[in-house]
Amino acid sequence: MIRCLQDMVPLGMVVLVALAARLLAMPFFPVSFLLDTPTYQEAASELMANGVMSNDFIMPLYPLLIGLFGGGDRVPMLIDLASGIISVVLVWALARCLFEDEKTGLVAALMMAIYPMAIFYSLIGLTESLSVALLLGAFLALYKNRPTLASVIFILLIMTRPTADIFAPVVIFWYVLVVRKAGFLLAIRHLAVYGVLYALLMAPWWYHNAVKHGSFVRLNFGYGVVLYAGNNPMNMSGGGIGGQDYDLVSFAGISDPVQKDQAMRDAAVEYIRQNPDRFFSLAFLKFARFWRVLPYAPQVRGSMAAVIATLSVLPVIVLAAMTLIARRRMFWYLTPVLGFVAYLTLVHMVTIGSVRYRFPLEPVLIVLAAPSLMVAKNYLFGKKPCLADQA
Repeated sequence: MIRCLQDMVPLGMVVLVALAARLLAMPFFPVSFLLDTPTYQEAASELMANGVMSNDFIMPLYPLLIGLFGGGDRVPMLIDLASGIISVVLVWALARCLFEDEKTGLVAALMMAIYPMAIFYSLIGLTESLSVALLLGAFLALYKNRPTLASVIFILLIMTRPTADIFAPVVIFWYVLVVRKAGFLLAIRHLAVYGVLYALLMAPWWYHNAVKHGSFVRLNFGYGVVLYAGNNPMNMSGGGIGGQDYDLVSFAGISDPVQKDQAMRDAAVEYIRQNPDRFFSLAFLKFARFWRVLPYAPQVRGSMAAVIATLSVLPVIVLAAMTLIARRRMFWYLTPVLGFVAYLTLVHMVTIGSVRYRFPLEPVLIVLAAPSLMVAKNYLFGKKPCLADQA
């Protein structure tokens, strides 16, 4: 018991560093820093008042949490702040679990505690911070051999942001079959459990959509917009800025949101079918924009804070790559987290590219970077372990 408490002291200190960093940064972030924040607050008010959100492009969990905690101007920031601190602890736990080393976990947690983009998203009232906490929790449950708990957390992640909807059942099946090597039948069983849990947890949302739209809507109507935004004659940059990369004028006459969403999907698919060379050219631009280390938008490109924040990902990427090379024998064990990096990159090569959408990958990369940072620290202080021994 005493030993356990002693082990928690360093983590507690890292958590205090994380909290202090975010509190010190808080005065520099105004309430409703981005336009999306009031949208979530309005959706929360509607949910609490009549149980139906008017916005067709967001999922329910984040607005629901805002509403349950009172819906005030500071509530989204407080939810994000709590999610950010929890993410620091989850990064510690996941790194410690993957690499079976307490010091590596502490290094990863400290990196997450002071990582500029993690601080940024902890304070601006968007879904990124909560999504990252859920993603890390799902991976931790998976690597702790608790696929049922991982299923629940993945579904909560989908109810926050639907991007992982395809990935979640695949990675659960893959983990049980390939990583855990528990056999095909058990993998199918856990996949079936995921399906049942998905139906049970998503049922209230489906009922909400049936009441609102008079038809079954599994997620929301965001996919049609982002698919069309990234694949239309206006898009030359791979981004998704309204009026610059796309407009929806041609769909203005469609009043039914179900039909409008389908029309945008159909238009995007038709554009891809007729312009395959342009599609692949845009996919390359989206990849470059997704993984760029400097801000893209001209209005923030001159901001030193924005440059420092986005540049901070570069050493993380380099260190993560070094870990993958040094510990290449762990490749199959790491395929669930590596698969998410590849999956999210591919999603945004097809839809729209932005460094904002890359953020959920960055805590995963921090986890992977921590062992290499430990090696670098040991070299600097005279202890020189052989990388080949760790492979």
